[in-house]
Amino acid sequence: MFKLRTYLSLSGFLTLAFFAASCKKDNTFSPPEIASIRFVHAAPNAPSVNILLNNNRFGDSVYAFLSSAAPTPTSTPITLTFPGATTHTQGFVSAGSNRVRVFPASPRATPRSGTAVLDATLDLGKDAIRTVFVIGNSTLEALVANDDRITTILDTLDGANGLRAGQGAVRVVHASLSATPLNVNVIARPTGSTAAATTLFSGVTPRSVTDYATVTAGNYDLFVLRAGGASDTLARALNTAINSRRVFTVYARGTIDSASTSPRGFNVSILTDR
Repeated sequence: MFKLRTYLSLSGFLTLAFFAASCKKDNTFSPPEIASIRFVHAAPNAPSVNILLNNNRFGDSVYAFLSSAAPTPTSTPITLTFPGATTHTQGFVSAGSNRVRVFPASPRATPRSGTAVLDATLDLGKDAIRTVFVIGNSTLEALVANDDRITTILDTLDGANGLRAGQGAVRVVHASLSATPLNVNVIARPTGSTAAATTLFSGVTPRSVTDYATVTAGNYDLFVLRAGGASDTLARALNTAINSRRVFTVYARGTIDSASTSPRGFNVSILTDR
């Protein structure tokens, strides 16, 4: 009888241990690793385009986490026209290797037809945030801006790199492609002020992305100058609101070779990063 009780107790213990282990295994959930992407059409001579991400049209409601073998979505994709931009996706892109293809919007391509004018692969880490600028003239290429610092400077309230109330942040992306490489300076002056302008960035080279500069929140007149020519103003963005604890990208676009009044002429656009 003693031996029988011992056997039953041991059996019960093993059963409970197995059950506990099974519960632990079943209840372990690892959320998918995701990233975020935004696209900007910054190629003045390119037509309107559709973006395909991992074989599925960017902007479709069902493109998230789909493999290359997944069926083609049927909803309407986002069509980007120069100098348009999408918003950042909010966690609908899988981290890891992501294939980006750009097709002319007309005639509309499908993931398995048409010839891409840009085909690139992005390797994205967990929680990565990127902006892809489609740039170029006869040949398109991707200029990828690392936006991870958006989170850092907004979520670090007391650190040296964080934005406090009454501060905003601005960076510059030089997405303009001219026959002659064009370095630029960016200066800012409070709107309505007669004070000397403050130089935010000097010698910004084509295909480059600056870090963020912290400024006092307010309205500013922003000027883009040819580097080395203090009075050679190439473009301006007047009365630009830099709001408290907001982050902005000023991107140079177009070409200096085109007339300034042309849509393809050198100019700047303002993106609200967050």
